[in-house]
Amino acid sequence: MKSLRFFSLTLLLATLALVDFNARVYANDSYLPSGISRPESTESGAWMTKKHSMQTSVGEFKFEIHFEEINEVFAKRVLDVLVNDAPKLFDYFRYVPEWTVHFIVDGATHANGSATVFPTSIIHLNNFPPLGMEFLSSEEDWVRGLVVHELAHIIHMDKTTGFFKAIRNVFGSAGKALGSLHPHWFSEGLATWVETEFTHGGRLRSNLLLHTTQERLLDKTFCQEVDCLDEPEHFPYGSFRYWIGAMFLKSLEDKKPGTIRCLFEKNAGRTLFFLNKTFKECTGFPDVARAYQTFRMAQVEAISKKRGQVSRDLYKLKVESFKLPDSEFASDWQRGFEVFNGRLYHVQFKNDERYIVERDHTGQILRSRQFHLPLNQIQTQTKFSRNKGKMIISLRELHGGEQGDADVVRRWISWEPTNDKVEKLDFKHDPLYVFQTDDNNYLTISYEYNRWVARIVKGESEEKLFDLNKLDFLSQPMFDNGILTFKSFSSNRKNGWAWHKLNIQDGDHRIVMQRNRPFEYVMSCGSTEYFRTFDTPSSKKIAGLRREGTLTFLLHPNDPDHGHLFDSKCTDLVKRLKLGDITNKTSKGELFEREDVAEGFNKDDLDNYPNLDQFVPHYWYLQYLAGDNVEIYTVETSVSDPKERHKFYLAGQYFSGVDESSPVASYNYSNKGYVFGTNYGKYYSLSAVQNATESSEGAATYMGYGKTWGYWSWLPLVQYSKIITSDWISKRNVASIRISQELSYKRTFTNDLIQGFNLKYIGTKYDTKRRKDYNGHAARFDMGLKFNQTFYSRLKGTFETLEKSDLSSGVIYGGGHEGIGYQKMHEFYGLSYSSLFGNEIYTGRFQLGAEMLNPYTAGGGLLPFYFKEVHALIGVDVAKSDYTFIDRTFLRNRVIQSYHAGARFDLTLFYNIPASIDLLYAQVQNPVGNNLNEFITVVTGKFVP
Repeated sequence: MKSLRFFSLTLLLATLALVDFNARVYANDSYLPSGISRPESTESGAWMTKKHSMQTSVGEFKFEIHFEEINEVFAKRVLDVLVNDAPKLFDYFRYVPEWTVHFIVDGATHANGSATVFPTSIIHLNNFPPLGMEFLSSEEDWVRGLVVHELAHIIHMDKTTGFFKAIRNVFGSAGKALGSLHPHWFSEGLATWVETEFTHGGRLRSNLLLHTTQERLLDKTFCQEVDCLDEPEHFPYGSFRYWIGAMFLKSLEDKKPGTIRCLFEKNAGRTLFFLNKTFKECTGFPDVARAYQTFRMAQVEAISKKRGQVSRDLYKLKVESFKLPDSEFASDWQRGFEVFNGRLYHVQFKNDERYIVERDHTGQILRSRQFHLPLNQIQTQTKFSRNKGKMIISLRELHGGEQGDADVVRRWISWEPTNDKVEKLDFKHDPLYVFQTDDNNYLTISYEYNRWVARIVKGESEEKLFDLNKLDFLSQPMFDNGILTFKSFSSNRKNGWAWHKLNIQDGDHRIVMQRNRPFEYVMSCGSTEYFRTFDTPSSKKIAGLRREGTLTFLLHPNDPDHGHLFDSKCTDLVKRLKLGDITNKTSKGELFEREDVAEGFNKDDLDNYPNLDQFVPHYWYLQYLAGDNVEIYTVETSVSDPKERHKFYLAGQYFSGVDESSPVASYNYSNKGYVFGTNYGKYYSLSAVQNATESSEGAATYMGYGKTWGYWSWLPLVQYSKIITSDWISKRNVASIRISQELSYKRTFTNDLIQGFNLKYIGTKYDTKRRKDYNGHAARFDMGLKFNQTFYSRLKGTFETLEKSDLSSGVIYGGGHEGIGYQKMHEFYGLSYSSLFGNEIYTGRFQLGAEMLNPYTAGGGLLPFYFKEVHALIGVDVAKSDYTFIDRTFLRNRVIQSYHAGARFDLTLFYNIPASIDLLYAQVQNPVGNNLNEFITVVTGKFVP
């Protein structure tokens, strides 16, 4: 068999170390699009496990918490939440997970979590709080909200009955993975409803979130079908599945208590096509579409009825109301907004990118501005920064992953709107809030080792002001006239919500107000500070409020598609908005003293991580793969610890057409960027030149270390392999040492010209038995370009050479195309794999694409096929090799080319598989005979969270 066949096999097995090909059903709670890779914790130290079990009204709940020493206090809080809150969920759903649930505490720099039931029940929890005006901040007991949300996913996905229970009994957790394929709006909506229903906070209690979602619902062009909630074309993209999904399910539950439980129970044993039947039985609606349309119309009607309240609230004020943009240019209020020097600044989407928009006092847009990195948050401004005309803004840079699972690094800038001057602000630590207090002096607040820390930064020097108790939550910080004010929440105090004032000159730090229920700062008037709770009258009148002097910007919850700018004395505003239920005037309060409770666990109650009892198989399943010349049927399973630091993969393969079978086995270790592994496999195929069976059998050992710098990544890999190949050319036994270097870049902005590129070099030393040793070199370049919203292109080039003259000791093959589950180094449309061969191959491809249609619609009747975009494709392939087999003729050292044209269909299959299907017509230019014509179907995609 061809050496490149084996190289493809070993690289595929090596890739198991880096990419999880197993079907996962993550539930990502992030404002960024979902990703596929998970960064390792940036902390160091021993990992430990806390095992626990408890009896509930519906059975025993067993779970394990895995954490590093630095995150022990967070893990202890997770245990407390599970003991106190999990039984409430089990009681409502009348179900407890059958298997042990693993909670993994991750070190990260953004608020997020995920849940999967495959290969076993695993929850990842990021030890990082929500920030600023992010909707997640509505749950100030953020650890509780995070745990409850993710546990709701496990309950939902774990329960299987009927058909899926039978599959689970045979195939293990593969049955759970199949049974948990639901529309995302159903699974995420359920979990988001749970986080609100069973806690003091939750996103559905955020007026700003409701304003944002209702703004979209009023847009008649946006998500008229329920299927659209999973993947709208425009903002808020995948977040809509959380927000509207939860609102939709809540409306059904409010109408008939127990409806969500009914949907959960009856759908646990039904296949993808029977959600309509479940809705009919539980809600009385004939199908999901009718239920959603009723909900949507009710929302729009309710908004229309309440609009009159807006004019009454703002009566006699000279209000400038402006229409908020449509879905393609939507406002992202959770990224912050400020009235600054007589102008309104807020974040708005334009062509799928965030911009800062500047409006005058009438609401007219004066300009939009984008910086060198994507916007993260408009910071609350200080009196000093206003006087200097400098806005403090944070930008977002992704490190070590892809979108939703990447670590977020905040980069701070000072922007002067009057002259458009931008100054980068550098800090030794990673601040989450920054306030300018004086020339070149800043007050920063960061989250470090489970606690909030405030510092005064003067040039290169830093001085700590205070730090809060571990896991206390800090929000709504503001700074003016030497006083820092902020709100905190502590799960250890009876009156857990507190309002703080800190004088940075003398260090006097006091709690001036405490309450046993959540509250929110609204505004100050004179010496009085005004607050509200979720159920005070003012909550029905304010979704968002910013003031500078008398100039006021108001987002009114009853007018979600308008913003309102007006001049008003603060006393008039207090009266009109019915503020005053919760106030703080001149209270001195009490001195703040840090009182950390007893931290961590009894060390005797902890186990080392990992444990041998974690390495048990949880599943096996069958897989089918259509190769170029052979069909492969695979039975496979894997065994790993919950973090997949150690992973064993076992498979048996049957190759139809040649009637052969073989085993595949691999082990991989991955931790903090380091990878090490070994594998064995044997591969059979039919020769394209002769109708004979070919084979490649070998083993490999590899190690490497991946590194990232912002949007750049580098992966060096060293591999030793031994291959026994039998093909139509020869039978050979070759050992090799391979060194590869791979450099990748991912786009910063959606509309960047360079969307990304990958450059890879492989150098190999071949040691052959009874033949002369030789060296090999290979390189690949792949780059994507985007010219505008419609046109884009892809450039790809490969080169490979073996430093020898004969073919008997090894050969390179090319041709064919990639597909799901397999990759090719040297692609060429129109010729099958192995039609290009020799000691040297060059290939190149230029492809031009154009987006023609973007229906973003489902197949109808909740069929799990979601049609997103249709593209037109044209391109050309060029190749040169020592030998080309074309139309039963061998060509020597000839350049050949093929042209292709067709259409690409971007789909989402079964709610979790983004796939592209290319239907192409290819014509190979034969320099010595008739051209070859071929119709090609290229399917690419991956199962993603």
